[in-house]
Amino acid sequence: MLNALSRVIPERERIVTIEDARELRIQQENWVALETVEPYEEGAQPVTIGDLVRNALRQTPDRIVVGEVRGEEAFYLLRALSTGHGGGFGTIHSNDGEDALHQLQLLAQMAPVAGLTSQVVAAMVARAVDVVVYQGYFDTENARRVAEILEVERPGVRFREGGVIDYRVRKLVDWDPASRSWRYPQRPSRRLRAALTQRGLPWPEASLSAPEEEVRT
Repeated sequence: MLNALSRVIPERERIVTIEDARELRIQQENWVALETVEPYEEGAQPVTIGDLVRNALRQTPDRIVVGEVRGEEAFYLLRALSTGHGGGFGTIHSNDGEDALHQLQLLAQMAPVAGLTSQVVAAMVARAVDVVVYQGYFDTENARRVAEILEVERPGVRFREGGVIDYRVRKLVDWDPASRSWRYPQRPSRRLRAALTQRGLPWPEASLSAPEEEVRT
């Protein structure tokens, strides 16, 4: 999925990828691949994904790609995407698209940073994340496919009673296993449409004519 998404990145942009083991095969020439390092002897310090995310910020990247977000590096990735280093992406394990936002929040809260409350991190997630592409496995088809595409709205989070955090999302694409086709419950925001138009990227006409009201699962 990440390899496929990287194909639409313009050639002029500098891409920095961060992985535990190199699996990505970025086609653009302006690509820097970073990998973690395990301690090779007693007393040696490891090089973690969090270390590499912080280091990547010094390399003037246009895109930071984290192969798999599964720990406190989520916080540093959110910080990177909120400080002018936009256009990054990564993968995370979750049950659906909206759950990915909550998982990202939980992982970011693992960072050893003072004052990192759930409300603070939720606001960071809402500011940093624009779109979630959820890929699911379907038993009946014995295949993985894009099952949901969500857009995080601005402002992107609600705080309800009891500390419950509810992300504001638009469900742009939803896979229907019965008809084996995608549905378009809601149209993208003007902000996202403008970004697509600016980059010359196509978007399904059926989605552009979908309802404006918010649709949630």
